[in-house]
Amino acid sequence: MNAGEETQYSYSSKPRAVQTHRAKAARDGGRDDSVQGRTAQGNIMHDPRVVRGSVFAAHALMSPRASSNNQTEKSQRRKNQRHKSKTKSVFDAQKVASYSFTPFSLDANLIEQVASPAERDSFSQTDEFVRFVSPKKKVATADGVFQRPKVGVDTATQIETADNLFDFDREVKPLLNVLVNKTLAQALAEVKEENEMVDVIETRQRLLRKKADAERVDRELEDKAKEAFRQKEAEKQSRELKRQRIRVMKEKVAAWQIAHRIVPLAIAQAEETLTHRGVFYDPLEREVTQWLDQDVFSSADVKLRLQGLASTLLDEVPVGGFLPLLRLEQAA
Repeated sequence: MNAGEETQYSYSSKPRAVQTHRAKAARDGGRDDSVQGRTAQGNIMHDPRVVRGSVFAAHALMSPRASSNNQTEKSQRRKNQRHKSKTKSVFDAQKVASYSFTPFSLDANLIEQVASPAERDSFSQTDEFVRFVSPKKKVATADGVFQRPKVGVDTATQIETADNLFDFDREVKPLLNVLVNKTLAQALAEVKEENEMVDVIETRQRLLRKKADAERVDRELEDKAKEAFRQKEAEKQSRELKRQRIRVMKEKVAAWQIAHRIVPLAIAQAEETLTHRGVFYDPLEREVTQWLDQDVFSSADVKLRLQGLASTLLDEVPVGGFLPLLRLEQAA
């Protein structure tokens, strides 16, 4: 362990109050100089000797001189920054006049401008006419409505044929020319319109015939394509049917060849199996077998059972009781 690790958590200076260079303002005018000149007590929360934060890193104690140097550097840095902020650079954005939005009316372009007519208020009152009778001529209507008296002299004009005031044929000729020309022009226009309508109808019919011919040709081509497709499908089906028939014939021939060799063996094996199981049998052999089973085998079975019973009885009877009998039989 080196010296740095040993002194990491140790106190490296004598206990003393931190000297604050800031003089407190005198709140009380009656304080004496001894109280004002007294050293202010230090605040442990601002003591650089108290280690805060992570204890895994070594904290170097800062000397008062180093702290004063740091303060000087910070003040110099702030002064340089203020100086830089005051000096203008060519790269600084130039202040331009702001383009503020000025609202304006669009009514002149959206609303039709119509000159308003001059208006004038007027008033009139008409009284009902009263019956008027002239005091001199006594003029009055039958219904009593006012009527002005007649003024002037009545005149009349009569034109006779002999006066030759105007020539009818000459005066009427321009009107007749206009009427005839207009009638002929209208008739020609109607004839031209009729001819145009006939041409339009003929053109339409010709287009319809051409369209019908095109549809007929398309229909014939479609029918030919359908017929060709039907023939192709029929030919394909016939080839497929022929192929299936050939395949079925080949399968039948192959099956016949296999069966021709296997069937006799299978029949012989089946007969042997059925004969062995008793399905196929010889009647004479069956009759002899039944006779032997019923008579010979049954009598032999009875005999064997009696012999077994006799041997069992002999085994169970005591031997001492029969010895005298045996001796008597031998003596006799």
